[in-house]
Amino acid sequence: MRILQLSFGKPPHRFATVGGDVGMFQNFMALTELGHEVHVAVIGPRTDNLDSDLRKRAAKVHFIEPRETPALLRPVERVLNPETFSLRFPRAHGYADALADLAKQAAPDLIWADSTFTLAWAPRDTYPVVFGNYDFLFKLKSVRRETQRRVSLRDFGDPRALRRRFVRRPDAFSIAALEKFELEITSEAAHVMCVSASEAEFCRAHGISATHIPIVGPTMPSPSLELPDRPPRFFLFGTHNTAHAAALSEIRRSLWPALERAGVRLEWHQTGKAPARRDDDWRWMERTFDHVHGFVADLGDVFALGDVSVVPYRHDTGFRTKFTVAAGYGVISAGYTETYLCAPEFKPAHDCISEHDAEGLARAFTRIAQDREWRRSLGIAARKLYEREFTFEAQLPRYAAVVEAATSAGPLRRRAHG
Repeated sequence: MRILQLSFGKPPHRFATVGGDVGMFQNFMALTELGHEVHVAVIGPRTDNLDSDLRKRAAKVHFIEPRETPALLRPVERVLNPETFSLRFPRAHGYADALADLAKQAAPDLIWADSTFTLAWAPRDTYPVVFGNYDFLFKLKSVRRETQRRVSLRDFGDPRALRRRFVRRPDAFSIAALEKFELEITSEAAHVMCVSASEAEFCRAHGISATHIPIVGPTMPSPSLELPDRPPRFFLFGTHNTAHAAALSEIRRSLWPALERAGVRLEWHQTGKAPARRDDDWRWMERTFDHVHGFVADLGDVFALGDVSVVPYRHDTGFRTKFTVAAGYGVISAGYTETYLCAPEFKPAHDCISEHDAEGLARAFTRIAQDREWRRSLGIAARKLYEREFTFEAQLPRYAAVVEAATSAGPLRRRAHG
């Protein structure tokens, strides 16, 4: 089958560091592994820095660069947030027209649209389209508003920082209108591949056909299953995105005071590239944690069986890719009950730590630090879960089912008149 995969901003790449980008590469690899002829359309700047697997496996890589915005829309573009402007006016940069033309040339049996943006620009009425959903933008924007960075005294010495903080271009949609828009275009996809189980349930509750396929990346070899002769390390790791910033804020404001009240002293580590602008939470973490590693190319250099990945995230957005990464190393994920809504494969107190509040996490961390056998059991169970549910090979039947469901459903025009 010939499939046209749409990626926004950058080509699929094996060494991606952001969860959604890892998922985009995973989709490409899975589709080619299933024997499909995959053409990749990159909506964004042309680059010769293509992944070797992409060069070898893709039938062709196309680049679609933005066209000049029509004169009538230029004043509007200068006023509105560029992120939602491109959704409100999907033809403004010529992407929708260019994709329609490319599809005519490539004649795909199926279009795979990774992200809300590529789905909005894809010719859904002519070809069956799979929507690769990593996050609903309306949910992310709600979380960003809740966790908006506070103004600090340092900002008053930086006029540019103050301007960025207070002079914000309005969105082209309200949160409610954005939700309505995203649900409308999602319903026009032939099938939705959700990386989050709870997002798949959300789609199905709205009458939208959806399948859950988690972001797992390339299969990881088994780590040493010997518990190291040292106390457990507690990690905040990953790219500093919306979810990561919210988790760090929760650690500082809720979990850390709970640990202090419990009188427990743990060894804390951070891994992951620092944000371009460090806010108060990040600076607190740099002062407070025992080790701030920054980006670590090989997490095996710092992770070991029975260490703990702390993910106190209270919002239902997307999928925590760090769950599968941690489990692959035998590292125990720890978060709140709602943290695991995206990944019901995890079983609390068996292969992860799940508590209702910070006080519960503090008690669990105290036990982890003192009970070597429980710590070892959780770590080994996490790795076994990884081998059973989260290897790349385990996802291939799900991808085959998504392709079959989408092609059977057909394009929007056929479904509208069927």
